[in-house]
Amino acid sequence: MANELYYPSYLSFESALSRYGILSQIPYSLTFATTRRSKKLTLTGREVEYRQLKEDYFFGYTLENGLYIAEPEKAVLDQLYMLTKGRATSDISEWSLVGLKKSKFLQYSKSFPKTVQDRAKKLTPRFGKYIATLEEKESFLSS
Repeated sequence: MANELYYPSYLSFESALSRYGILSQIPYSLTFATTRRSKKLTLTGREVEYRQLKEDYFFGYTLENGLYIAEPEKAVLDQLYMLTKGRATSDISEWSLVGLKKSKFLQYSKSFPKTVQDRAKKLTPRFGKYIATLEEKESFLSS
């Protein structure tokens, strides 16, 4: 329903990451990607946030039970994009990257700016792992 109110949009960022088990915590807000202006609203007592993505980055989602949702690899990239723009916070060392498809992730990353591509490449050694080592975390944060 929330992605029908502000069309086009799909569930992504923290909400999709939590749904896929990449984040262990459930976010307070439902977070959606949209090509329209960013917007926040309350829907049946729940905060809903729409974050604007350029049309070039608006792909990699599927329809599941009436809800458009980012594929796991795309949700990670959407979040990385917002992190590089300073419009999101997230501790990537706590992300569980088990089950992500490396080839799809790297292919999708090519559509994003170089800063996102570089961070994506730093994440790929963690595919199949639950938590980053301290060295991996420091390396990622230094980029």
